[in-house]
Amino acid sequence: MTHLKEFEAAPKEIIEMNHSKEYVDSIIAQSSRTEGGYADDITTFSQYGYDIAALAVGGVLHAGEQVVEGKVDCAYVLCRPPGHHAVPTAGMGFCIFNNIAIAARYLRSKYPDKIRKVAIVDYDVHHGNGTQDSFYSDDNVLFISIHQDRNFPLNTGFIEEDGEGNAKGTNINIPLPPGSGSGAYKCAFDTVVIPALNRFGPDIILVSSGFDASYMDPLSAMILSSEDFGDMAKALLNAAERLCENRILYSHEGGYSDLYVPFCGVRVVEEMLGMKEVIADPLLSDAKGWAGQELMLHQFEVIDKVCKHHNLERPIWK
Repeated sequence: MTHLKEFEAAPKEIIEMNHSKEYVDSIIAQSSRTEGGYADDITTFSQYGYDIAALAVGGVLHAGEQVVEGKVDCAYVLCRPPGHHAVPTAGMGFCIFNNIAIAARYLRSKYPDKIRKVAIVDYDVHHGNGTQDSFYSDDNVLFISIHQDRNFPLNTGFIEEDGEGNAKGTNINIPLPPGSGSGAYKCAFDTVVIPALNRFGPDIILVSSGFDASYMDPLSAMILSSEDFGDMAKALLNAAERLCENRILYSHEGGYSDLYVPFCGVRVVEEMLGMKEVIADPLLSDAKGWAGQELMLHQFEVIDKVCKHHNLERPIWK
């Protein structure tokens, strides 16, 4: 196991690969104030907030370099602040800079011979609106967001938001109904996420890894267990091995149950290390025992609609 500790804050010019100069300058200016500032109307940060956000970006970039250069097979960056809600001109939802979006642009720029096509999979319970906005017209980036329908932001993440121009079809939203559990997520991965990755053929897979779809999260109404997050990790790791020479990079996003997020994160990291439940989840039987974990018809119908919209093989209701 390798710990990637030696890294620096991302330079301003690299952050500006995905964010406007005006926005970055405003964060820098506010960050110098004792009272801090706002990345948007409700996203606050303290003094030196820019420095911390730039350090988070730097960690993701450094880990990405290690993956692309083959120094590690995969990496998980446990960073704060998160990033997937930050649009190019503003922050949102606790996010200041979009760590994953910046990494996608940076890795393509630094390694043009190795990294041309990037796939981003976002299973945070909230829609990755900032990442969607960043690549909505870029046909070299496949963005897949599997999220709770209209949780946050309220008016984004619909199936019909599928990209524009030459990138039509490279933006895939899977807005699952509240109450979705193991069966719904497994069906979505088996019939949408993995087939879409196979069709796209990425050079690297980036993962926005949020654990707020867990059954104990206060900001969602989903019911996943730590085992489900491990299963999603296994599917993505297998895809990376098959499609892009094991290149896969995780960046930590949401998750607001201080009691349960650690067990979800551990299961993902254990899969990355090829370990099997070394740290037991004492709440696993509770989570798996909740009614509604099986795939429900109304959940299946949403997934089927996504498949139809994106010309993927349609699932069969059993």
